Amino acid sequence: DETLRRHYAADMKRRLFVFLGETRLPSARGGGRSLGERRGGPFPPRGPRVGVAEAPLPPQSKLARKAPSPAREIMILAIALCHPELIESRCEELAAAEFTSAGFEPLRDALIGAPAEVLDAAPALAEWLNRAGRGEERERILAFAQGMPNWWCMRPQAAPSDADLVLRQSLALHRRAGALHRDLKLAERSLAAEPNELNLARLLDIKANLADLADAEAAIDGFG
Repeated sequence: DETLRRHYAADMKRRLFVFLGETRLPSARGGGRSLGERRGGPFPPRGPRVGVAEAPLPPQSKLARKAPSPAREIMILAIALCHPELIESRCEELAAAEFTSAGFEPLRDALIGAPAEVLDAAPALAEWLNRAGRGEERERILAFAQGMPNWWCMRPQAAPSDADLVLRQSLALHRRAGALHRDLKLAERSLAAEPNELNLARLLDIKANLADLADAEAAIDGFG
């Protein structure tokens, strides 16, 4: 029905413009009219941006805010900071981990190089890191970690068995993700050089594997 179709199209256009935060709707003659005007009479004042079912959306400035550091990197370092007794047993895996966030690798190196006598308790390690000039980085990691949903498994009060299980799993997933990211770069270059179905399938498969790794720690059997 042409009339019904026109009404749906007009309503979808209005919702789109409200969603994008526009103040004027385009007209068929190329001009525009304000969302608050219709037949000479104003609508109620335009409220916040809206999304599905016209529910309010966050301000655009918050939507554009850059996320902090990768959650898995924060988790690995937070567990090491709160459970320093695990550092010695996971020393080689920690040393091989590649961190993308600035300041994370120097802190990791400091943890690996910490003397054995400060690895018995988190307060002793914290004091040593402050003397070594890494106190600010430690506080930043723990501030990020405390805002994460799974902070309970990283904090000092967590069961050592849970902390060790999550650390081992996170290090393994971190290694796997690093290898996949390297494979992804190679696949992108291969697809650019030879755009065929085989190279495209390889690229999509790597991306699917990376998506499967997101928050995979939650799938640990018997966790907690």
